[in-house]
Amino acid sequence: MCHRLATTDKDRKRYYTRQTTLPHIGRRGQARLAAATVVVVGCGELGTLTAEILAQAGVGRLQLVDDSYVEIIDLDWQILLGEQDTRAKRPKAMITAER
Repeated sequence: MCHRLATTDKDRKRYYTRQTTLPHIGRRGQARLAAATVVVVGCGELGTLTAEILAQAGVGRLQLVDDSYVEIIDLDWQILLGEQDTRAKRPKAMITAER
């Protein structure tokens, strides 16, 4: 699963229109999200889902921390990782960041 997020200012404005129209977020809140850095510790079931949601919400920088590798027994809980990732022999955080 890979999401292509808006890259130009014009696209970003359209992409986040619903959030910016909410009174408790608005343009100011969206700008704060874009300037924010969030650390996600663990790229298992909850970590990968959290990272994806934060990225789609417009958080400017995500720092993923997990030095474990994808194992076949993890896959029933993973939403971003697949069987091909068990053969890659790379940390979950690196694979998650690419997606």
